[in-house]
Amino acid sequence: MSCRLLRRQALVSMGFLFLVTFCGNCIAQIASGGYQVPNGSKDRVLVFVHGIYGSTSGTWKAPNGVYWPALVSQDPQFSDSDVFVAGYPTLYTGNKNNIATIAAALDHFLQTENVFSTHKQVIFVCHSLGGLIVKELILAHPSYAAQIPFILFYATPGAGSFLAEFSAVFEGDPLLKAMSNSGDNAYLLDLESRWRHSNPPIHRYCAYEQEKIAPKNLRGVLTGGSAGYESKLLAFIGGVYVVNPFSATYGCDSDAAFTGIPENHVGIVKPSARSHPSYSLLSGFYRNTPLQASTSAASVIRYEEPICAFYGESNSGGSAWNKDEVCPIKNFAQLDPEYQQRSFQCCGGNAQSKMTLSDIPHGLEIQVDGGHYWSVDNGKQIGEEYHLHTYCGPEGRPGPGCNVKVKIIGHYKVTQSGRTNPH
Repeated sequence: MSCRLLRRQALVSMGFLFLVTFCGNCIAQIASGGYQVPNGSKDRVLVFVHGIYGSTSGTWKAPNGVYWPALVSQDPQFSDSDVFVAGYPTLYTGNKNNIATIAAALDHFLQTENVFSTHKQVIFVCHSLGGLIVKELILAHPSYAAQIPFILFYATPGAGSFLAEFSAVFEGDPLLKAMSNSGDNAYLLDLESRWRHSNPPIHRYCAYEQEKIAPKNLRGVLTGGSAGYESKLLAFIGGVYVVNPFSATYGCDSDAAFTGIPENHVGIVKPSARSHPSYSLLSGFYRNTPLQASTSAASVIRYEEPICAFYGESNSGGSAWNKDEVCPIKNFAQLDPEYQQRSFQCCGGNAQSKMTLSDIPHGLEIQVDGGHYWSVDNGKQIGEEYHLHTYCGPEGRPGPGCNVKVKIIGHYKVTQSGRTNPH
């Protein structure tokens, strides 16, 4: 272990000690929530922990008004369990706390509310960032592990999160920084490494979002081109995952099936009824029975997401657009070797190109569109990058200008053996 890592972990530990010793009241003010109904000291307790941008109420409430914790507390199959909802400040409330601080606050709150002391088993239901906070809580308090049979993570990032990266850059929120995939995912990989080293006897079950969200920005996609390229590529990109399936299942139990929920990142924790797949997943693990048929479970995940997009244009009477572009292939090792693009449009407006389907490697898809006279050419994979040339030619005034748009999509395959875990 590097000296830098040891120093950082020591500072984190000192931070916990300082907060608990000198600022107990401050910590108490960070966490919030409570029991859905008064604590009945039942054998079990389900603890709901929301994610980033979330709250104790809004995160778990479906559009039809159904509130998941309330639905559970009224369900006879959970009659031996209390229901506890935990919360913490998020970006919308001006959060300036990091994950370690909030984990300490959550622990203080759970102790104050006698969550561990009055129950034999504690089961955490986590959305997004909430899963990271719970992991930190358990690593800081290993004795809790004996009471936790499993944790159910809904779209919790294990290897970074694209939308969080954008917010981290522009909002400066330390919670978002921890989830960012802008570099090497140092925090998330370190968290997983510490978990495996500690090896708590806790099952980690995971669900991933199957639907995408229309992006408001393209921070998670490598982009480039002429002035204003981002706004001109936004609709062309289409939807994105907030936490892609690979990230959401990284570090999960290797003997449990992948579980896809036909919802986006927000809807995945808003079951509208007990028949909803997210609800069925929780009740199935709670009863220690196989997943219900309404839940999509598999040993292999195949998914696709945009990794690069480029835009070029030239106004009427201007010079032709000519540019070489380079796309780093994200998650290169997970590219699906069985995927091969079936059709490809290289050019338009009678422009010419020598680029064909044979220049596109398995696992990648290249979509091109443009206006007037445009083309892409010289496509080739070099190591873990894809290179190509974009071109468009305008006419002289008052003729039309031109533009060219390129989207490079990664098609991924994740198998059970691709997410090793001690349990």
